Amino acid sequence: MTVHPDAQKFLDLTAGAPPLDTQTVEQNRADLAEAVPLTGDRQDLATVAPT
Repeated sequence: MTVHPDAQKFLDLTAGAPPLDTQTVEQNRADLAEAVPLTGDRQDLATVAPT
């Protein structure tokens, strides 16, 4: 079975990554900033309301 190229990029990026609780907040933020572009184009929300 083949993996979608975008999914493979994410898997490659996170392979061997340390657990989140072993890194600093700054490192986790930097890692997230690197991974976000792999999630696709930003989608606008119509509304946000409490449930």
